Amino acid sequence: MFCGGLLPYYQKVPRRLFFHYGRASAQQIQERLPSIVPLEIPLALFHLSKKNPHWDINVTLDRLTPHLSKLTPRDIGCLFFVCKRVRVRDEFWSPLCNRAQTCAFSPVDLTGVLISIAQRVGRQPPKEQELGAINYLVSEVFQRVPELDPLGIVDVLEALGRINQRPSQEMLLSLCDAAKNRASEFTVQEFSHLLAAFVRLKQCDEELVELLCNLAKPKIAEFKAHELSNTLSTLVQFEMHDNELVGYLIEEAQVKISDFKAQDIAVMLIALVKLNIQSDHELVMQLIEEAKTKVSDFKAPGIASTLNALVKLGVHDHALVTLLIQTAKSKRGEFGSREIATTLNALVTLGVHDEELVTYLVEAARLQSDEFNSQEVSNMLNALARLGVYDKELIAKLIVTARRKYDDFSSQGIANTLSALEKFGVYDEELVELLTHRAKSVEFKAQEISSVLHALAKFGVCDDELVAYLIEAAKKSSAEFHSQGIANTLNALAKFGVYDEELARALIAEAKNKSSEFTPQHISNTLAALARFGLHNDELLAQLIGEIKNKLQEFEPKAIATTLSALAKLGFHDREFVEQMAMIVPNSTEFNAQDISNTLNALAKLGVHNHQCVAFLIEQAKLKSAEFSAQGISNTLNAVAKFGVHDKALIKNLIEAAKSKPATEFTPQEISNILNALTKFGVNDKLLVTRLVEAAKDDAGEFDSQEITNTLNALARFNTFDDQLVRKLVETAKRKSAEFSAQGIANTLNALARFGVYDHELFTKLVEEANSKIAEFTSQELANTLNALAKFGGVWEDNHTRQFVAQAIDAAKRKSVVFNSHEGTLVLKALEKFGIKDEELEQLLSNKNTASTV
Repeated sequence: MFCGGLLPYYQKVPRRLFFHYGRASAQQIQERLPSIVPLEIPLALFHLSKKNPHWDINVTLDRLTPHLSKLTPRDIGCLFFVCKRVRVRDEFWSPLCNRAQTCAFSPVDLTGVLISIAQRVGRQPPKEQELGAINYLVSEVFQRVPELDPLGIVDVLEALGRINQRPSQEMLLSLCDAAKNRASEFTVQEFSHLLAAFVRLKQCDEELVELLCNLAKPKIAEFKAHELSNTLSTLVQFEMHDNELVGYLIEEAQVKISDFKAQDIAVMLIALVKLNIQSDHELVMQLIEEAKTKVSDFKAPGIASTLNALVKLGVHDHALVTLLIQTAKSKRGEFGSREIATTLNALVTLGVHDEELVTYLVEAARLQSDEFNSQEVSNMLNALARLGVYDKELIAKLIVTARRKYDDFSSQGIANTLSALEKFGVYDEELVELLTHRAKSVEFKAQEISSVLHALAKFGVCDDELVAYLIEAAKKSSAEFHSQGIANTLNALAKFGVYDEELARALIAEAKNKSSEFTPQHISNTLAALARFGLHNDELLAQLIGEIKNKLQEFEPKAIATTLSALAKLGFHDREFVEQMAMIVPNSTEFNAQDISNTLNALAKLGVHNHQCVAFLIEQAKLKSAEFSAQGISNTLNAVAKFGVHDKALIKNLIEAAKSKPATEFTPQEISNILNALTKFGVNDKLLVTRLVEAAKDDAGEFDSQEITNTLNALARFNTFDDQLVRKLVETAKRKSAEFSAQGIANTLNALARFGVYDHELFTKLVEEANSKIAEFTSQELANTLNALAKFGGVWEDNHTRQFVAQAIDAAKRKSVVFNSHEGTLVLKALEKFGIKDEELEQLLSNKNTASTV
């Protein structure tokens, strides 16, 4: 107490008055205030503020303001002490700060005035008069450091910490040297406050702290409960773990457990967390029980810290959590941004969703969103996402705050924020751009790397520079990736189309080591990534298949669909295993439209027609046909056609769904697949076909060889000729003729022959391709190609055509045993039109026709 030596300094106030006001009651002093002379006021207020700090003294101070210049430095010091206890108006405070700049204070008053101003200013920027007083007082303190006692040294450091003003290195060194010289005089209270001051300043003299720690050990019994918790907390924050002192502090805390107040409990629990103390430690259990008896005394910061400590200790004491929630509701008005974010995060981790409290905290967060710092923004968004609470107004406000403070975000904050926004389905282009920019200048841990990549992939944002930066970081920490991180990272890079062989090898190696940890979702995502990259790692695939078998009943529709799709792309051929997966489909929860189409498409590609599974999915598809995307409609019709299942209701529903969508939604692949499937069903919906034809015209240049073939073939079979589309597809086919398969060549020539469309350049190119791929032609493809060439008339006399016909005859002889009667007939009729007679081939194919007839 800096006014403890008040009496010797009073010169204008009789000694008797000091004792008079000291013995007087608060009421007696209050009654006398209006009549006492101004020079007695500081002394009277000094005693009154100690006895009744809630008394409104501003009227009395108004009388004193004109006389400030006549007061002694001791009087001014006394008034600052009063202001420390009682909030006074600016009309008095500002002149008082100005007067302080002209006083020759004693060392005791210097430090006392400084800490009084610091307490009022807090973390806000000081006003002009306050700043002037602070600068003057700091300068004076620096000149008189050797005169300061331990309490004075502590007060100076604490004051500077409160106003967030770091002392110069020279001043800090001077203060610490003075403290070392008087280390033996420090009380345990001063030691505790010194550590707290260092924490606020984010500066520390390790030599001084070590010296004071050694001196504190013999005085351990003198520590009060709050000093035990504060000392342990600050030692932990500076990572100065004097194990002997820590042990003494913990032991003493157990002895004085009943003296711990609510705040002390919260501080001590957090300190124990940072010391990695186990949840079953006796002190932890004592503090939890003590917290229950004093739960009503907890304030918002203590509630938040205690819940957070319980999470990190892995302690779910239902009784204490319930009590803290009830207390939080009664004190919801006290919660600031930090407490709101911390409390919600703790509740979600503890698996507790108290709707009433969550609602209170969300409402409070809306009002305080501007005050959230970067960590609180990320924690809040993360908590809301995990709780499944989508508050549009709050999220929008937090996004605005995040934009302003993006440069303060840590790696974890960036990862949590992007992940939360992705879960909400909220893409804010400006914030994502700012955070990706910030991400390039911070260091990421393995989990954070996977979270950022996963979120960006979901947003469809590929920042090449950031992706490259994260890949390099991932290589260095690949051993730290867990199953989810491996799956998300590989899956994100696959979606970006970015393949880094070194990272892929490292993550695949980790996946092999940790395959037993993979959940169904992790398995499906990893397989999907391998399929996109075209990576065939037999060892990993075998391990993951083994995990699927062990966890088959845990697979949900999305994981089933993704897994089967990936296996189809990887060319997986274990029919028995695929049948096992198909068998669990009817027992699963309802499939959504995308899962239905993906599963059917995968089974069709894998060649597995499990009747029960397909029937179940078809029934599901009928109910949800309106929800199917263009791709879903295409894949479903195509798959069902491959299975040979003609379900009229499903086909009708999907056709109607296709007609309800803008034609621009359909890609070339989807157009060709739908037209191809409809031909197999024998269903010609003229309106849909017309719309698809119009859509195809706009994208005709993007069709690949198979899509060109399927589209032309379908239109020919529907007898639907659109000159503009056909000619556009012909032009595209010329550019891509080298991509045509034997089947594509046969079907394309056949379709063009039906249309009577002859394009010499395309015809020549396709025949050249046919010559080079003659070994790939099946009996049906040989028959169809010869039949198409025959329909074109005299063009067969071209050298390339003659070469193909000759090769086709030789191929037909070798494959005659697989020709059916229809194919044989087509070949013989074509040769007849060419004017070619090959008795050997005629004999072989005639025998086939005879055998067929018999």
